[in-house]
Order: sequence, then structure tokens, then C-alpha cells
Amino acid sequence: MLNRPGSLFARRAGLIAFVVVILVFGSELTLSQLRRRDISVSLRVITATPAPGATQAAVPTEAPGQPAPTKTPTPSILIITPNDELIVNVQWSYRIGPRFPRTIVRATAKIENRSVGEGRVIVDCGGALLDCTGSEPISLRYTIPDTGSGIQTVTWPVGDYTLLIERSLGDLQYTSIQQSEFRVR
Repeated sequence: MLNRPGSLFARRAGLIAFVVVILVFGSELTLSQLRRRDISVSLRVITATPAPGATQAAVPTEAPGQPAPTKTPTPSILIITPNDELIVNVQWSYRIGPRFPRTIVRATAKIENRSVGEGRVIVDCGGALLDCTGSEPISLRYTIPDTGSGIQTVTWPVGDYTLLIERSLGDLQYTSIQQSEFRVR
């Protein structure tokens, strides 16, 4: 029974199939560890006009042998003026395909749960297989409905706002990336 030719062929085929399965699953496991779809966001404020009487502060220099001054921590709530423009910088880095899904990154400014400013970036890597990186800004201004043109951009009213940044991979629902507060005074 052990020396029959059909039995030897079946053993070899089974061994080959086992090795192929191990190679396929091993390579998929390795690629899934290397595969990255990272999106990062940062906020920036563009001031339309400097405030009256504003002067640029001198940058202190360090004396030799003196310890470096301690930096002031960034406030947890961003404070802007009514004329400022809020910029959300979206950066993406996709690595190891086989394909990259179309991604929508949406930024929404809300006050009292009412959307008052919105923008979005669509990340479409096309036929890229191994690497897709880039960046694009989303400009947020306070907008109100206008019967003539659809929306009208005005200055930010004084108040406390919530900034919600979300992303959607493919045609899936949006998931939150970041939520932060900002204040207009």
C-alpha cells in the first residue's frame, strides 16, 4: 500500500499544495503588516489683517552656556479673530497596494450643533500600486445660506466652535479623525 505509485503522487501533490498555501498566507500576512493608510491633519490660522497696534515680538537669543528657555505649551483651545481663516492641512501616506481606496476627508465647523463652515479633500491615487503620498489644504470660513449664489462667506461671529474632521474610505460611512474646539473673540 505504501509503495503504490498513486499514493506517492498524492503525497507529493498534498505537500506542494501545503507549501503553496503557507507561502500565500505568509506573504499576505507580511504585506498586511507593511500596508499603511495614514492620514494626518494639522490646523493653521491665516490672519487677514494684523490687529491695529500689533507689533512683532523680538525673538530672544540664547546666551552661551545658558539653558534654553522653556517653550510655552500650545493652548488646548485655538483662539482666532473674526477675520481669520482656519486652514486644515490634510496629509496622506498610503504604502503597499494592491490598490488604494478613494478617500474623502471632510472638515466641518459647528456652533451649537449647526454646521457653519465645511470643506473637503478627495484623495484618489488612481493607478498607484506601491506609494501614494500628498497633501492638500481645506479652507474654512464662516458661511451663511444665500438665495442668489448658494452660500455667502462672512466674518466669524464671536463664540465657541467645534471642528470635526472625518474621513470615508471608498463609499463607507464617515469616521472621526479629530475633534477640537476653537474660539472666536
